Amino acid sequence: MNSSMTSTTSVGEERVTFRHNFNFEISPTGHRLSFIDRRETSFVTIHGMAIYEWMIAWGPEQAFNWRRNLSRKSILELTIPSFTLSDRLPHPIEATFHLSIHDEDDNEVCPLVSQTVLPQNVDSDPKFRLDSDSLIVSRILWARDQLARLNGINRRWTCYLCTMLQLEASDFALSTNWGNPAPPPPNPLDFRFGSIVDRSRHDITIVCLNGRVSASKEALFHASTYFRGKLLRPEASLEIYEHATRLVVEELITYMLTETYAHEGPMSTRHADELLQLIERYHPIKKGSLVTSIEQHLLVQVDQKRTDLPFLLRCFLLALKNGLDRLAVAVGAIVYELHFNDYMLDYGAATELNRRNHPLINDLQSRGGLFRPSAHIKLTSLHPLTRDVQIISKEL
Repeated sequence: MNSSMTSTTSVGEERVTFRHNFNFEISPTGHRLSFIDRRETSFVTIHGMAIYEWMIAWGPEQAFNWRRNLSRKSILELTIPSFTLSDRLPHPIEATFHLSIHDEDDNEVCPLVSQTVLPQNVDSDPKFRLDSDSLIVSRILWARDQLARLNGINRRWTCYLCTMLQLEASDFALSTNWGNPAPPPPNPLDFRFGSIVDRSRHDITIVCLNGRVSASKEALFHASTYFRGKLLRPEASLEIYEHATRLVVEELITYMLTETYAHEGPMSTRHADELLQLIERYHPIKKGSLVTSIEQHLLVQVDQKRTDLPFLLRCFLLALKNGLDRLAVAVGAIVYELHFNDYMLDYGAATELNRRNHPLINDLQSRGGLFRPSAHIKLTSLHPLTRDVQIISKEL
């Protein structure tokens, strides 16, 4: 069974419509139909700055081979993984299935039929299921029997299945499980604790790439196991060298001493990477809210710089390196929606010209690229049901 799929999204004032086109072939072998294993296929839909995954299953209810004598157990099932939705759905949802069957010459052998289904399991993963006695599945089985009667060994009929879901826009968000971001610092801080009279507690300096930061030895001793180890050495120096900018070090010390964080203006990916690498060394146990703040800051910039493909790719590499899953998903959704052709042209092939013109290509190639497993695009004719140009195998 060959299959292909595409999906589109339209947004009304308060409702989102997800439409998925799933096409597959049916064929007999001699006088008997060829057996088909249960197939489960996942595909994605873009909405906002997120990618949502759906799953459609077609075949026998169990994992055994599907022969003619087991055809009554066949099902068609559309599943929404629960992590794509809010914690609960405050309203009923339903899915509408549309089916049309065409022969090899694109003649319609089964007129368009439609069926609306309610979900069977809303508590975990909502499943919209059609059994073998349903209108849609019975038409597919009828077409298969027709092919068997025609003894069409080499014939292929194509089933065009379109599923449509309408849900409240509030059911979808980038994530419902954000951690608590770090609050902003209330006032500029004195890292040297000037109110302390003993000057021996002030004489530590962090030498940065573009300046120096003075801080209290006692404060750093209690705030970070990294600095504690530095200060407890017999040969401890009054200066500590860091391969980072002064602003990065100041923001990290502020966070370690007060668990507050603020960054004014745009944040470069290099600045974010230095922050994430240093906090991993300074105090990895306390990094949670800082990582959340950095990721939220970058998500705002990603939304503002949707047309800047190099910036989006730098954010994607940063997200992969530091485990920023929401940022990686948002960047993937935007590039998939707005820059797919440019990405494939400039970064899809590691040619010498591309390597010279696009320095990020080596890092992208080493991580398998942005699209997987083998990103390619193929335009086909109008879809018989929706009359849309199909984009097939545009995979993430």
